[in-house]
Amino acid sequence: MPKPLIFAPCERVIIGMGDQAASLIVILHGLQMHADAIPPELTPLYRFSVFTQWHRSPEEEGKTFEQRVAMVYENESPILENITAFKMTESTTYRVITNFQKFPALTKYGEYILTLSIRAQGESAWPIPVATYPLAITLVPKATTQVQ
Repeated sequence: MPKPLIFAPCERVIIGMGDQAASLIVILHGLQMHADAIPPELTPLYRFSVFTQWHRSPEEEGKTFEQRVAMVYENESPILENITAFKMTESTTYRVITNFQKFPALTKYGEYILTLSIRAQGESAWPIPVATYPLAITLVPKATTQVQ
C-alpha cells in the first residue's frame, strides 16, 4: 500500500501554476467557541480541505486505490466522510486534495479525530487508519471588558 507522507487539514490548498508546488493555508488544529456563542449544535459552518500526499513503491505503479478521510468523536460513527479513488502514475508521489464544503455542526466539545485509511479499489473493508489528526473543539470563557 502507498505510505502517507503528509496528512493535514487546512483552510485551503493552493497549487502553483508553474512548478505545481502545494501551499497549505491555515493548517487547522482546532476550533474555539466562545461561551456566549450559539449552541454547539448550531456551530457556523465553513469550508476546509484535507491535503494528503502518498508515496508509492515500484510495484504499485498503475494501480488504483481509494482513500477515506473521516471525522469521528470518540468511538462514534463518522460525522464526516469522503472517499476518493486515485491511480498511482509514474511519479513516486501522488497527492489528493479533499474539499469539504461545510464543517459539520458539532454537538459536543472535546477532541475530534480525522482519520485516513487506504485500500485497493474493489476491496470491501476499510483497514485500520494509517494516519490520524486530532482537532480540539474547545469552549472559551465569555470575553469581558476590564476598566482600569
